[in-house]
Amino acid sequence: MRWSLLCGVTIAILLIVWWEWSKMKTKPKWDLAVFVFINIAAWLLFLLDLPHTPGPASVLEIVFGPFKGLLQP
Repeated sequence: MRWSLLCGVTIAILLIVWWEWSKMKTKPKWDLAVFVFINIAAWLLFLLDLPHTPGPASVLEIVFGPFKGLLQP
């Protein structure tokens, strides 16, 4: 993971929260909770790095790869 990208996204989300927080204080608590949840969810999805996450086939290859020699004649 590139640390500069991580810092950039974190700073961007913090700026969004800082900019909108004063406006959100006058809103109902439900709106505030949804705002915080969406920002946290966006940051966590960024951390997952989904395009480069190995899929189920890669996991099976890692788990059963050592047994390949036992199964081949």
